[in-house]
Amino acid sequence: MDAYRAEGNKTYSNSTLNMYLTYAPCGAPRGIPQERAKNCARQLRAFAKEYNLELNIKAARPYFKNEEELCYLMTSKYCTVEAFTGDDYKDLAKYLGVTDYSGRTQDMRDRDRETKLKLKEIKSAWKIYTEEITPPYPRYLFVHNSVAKKTTIRLFKSDEESHAEQKFMEAYEAAYYEDRYKKNAGLAKLNIYLTFAPCGAQEMNCARALRKFAKDYNFKLNIKAVRSYHENEEDLCDLMTSKYCTVEAFTEQDYRNLAGYLDVTLEENWKHTPDMKKRDGEPTKAEKTTSAQTYLFVHYHNDENQDELFTSDIESDAEQKFMKAFRDQGGNEAGKEQVRLDVYLTHEAKDNNS
Repeated sequence: MDAYRAEGNKTYSNSTLNMYLTYAPCGAPRGIPQERAKNCARQLRAFAKEYNLELNIKAARPYFKNEEELCYLMTSKYCTVEAFTGDDYKDLAKYLGVTDYSGRTQDMRDRDRETKLKLKEIKSAWKIYTEEITPPYPRYLFVHNSVAKKTTIRLFKSDEESHAEQKFMEAYEAAYYEDRYKKNAGLAKLNIYLTFAPCGAQEMNCARALRKFAKDYNFKLNIKAVRSYHENEEDLCDLMTSKYCTVEAFTEQDYRNLAGYLDVTLEENWKHTPDMKKRDGEPTKAEKTTSAQTYLFVHYHNDENQDELFTSDIESDAEQKFMKAFRDQGGNEAGKEQVRLDVYLTHEAKDNNS
């Protein structure tokens, strides 16, 4: 990039460049400040856009801890990133004047296959927002924010150890721990796009962690979810009631906003398909159910003076759960002295025989 800039002011503008790399461009590994990271992937993207270049990048090997930035590069309309093929080696040998090239070895084929699979996985980050892909689904979190008059976009992906939400929080905690947002200097707004709504206590409880994170660091999290998630109703309800968070389903405009942030060109025939609308409707239904959740608190006036809390879910009202639990415990046997219960409900009982 330095060499091309040094040769003149936009001498190569509007050109197509074929680039052969021994490794895919590096990113900004977690724990290294952005200003110290080389982050060639982000620099190449900006360079191609600045000079209106079409960069056809071929990589012989993947690179470690660059998935986020490499995905950002691959979604640019100015760049493609692919693994080497047999023809690429032949072309490169010709360009370099190598006369004794004897062909691609089996080790090179295996390496190229590994690189191709890695790049394909990374490139699916955009597609997972707009298409159904084969399970198991990775979880992606895309965040767009304008903090301190500086706009940034980042992409996080789940792995076997951490959900995308956890990686996002770790990265932002490191960046803002000593910053003004820890000192109540006004809410900083983050727009977050999730492939799945945050999980609950059955897994890593990202819903509860996001609620605490937003409060601790004074962020306003505007969360959009492509898909609902199972068995997270209680913790998702707590997240939705926080003044620091909103949780909503995707709309067609959200897809277009996301495409704009990623610099993805939507073809003319791109449509918000019926399948996508149906899928997007599932989080909306779940959120409405969750936001209307009923809590029932009961105090028993007996020898133990016990207290219990029941929460409604999609299958049962809180009242039904309370009555079932009471019966399961033996209820109040006939002939015994009447038991007094104080029952507190967050909503009036529904017209479904509760």
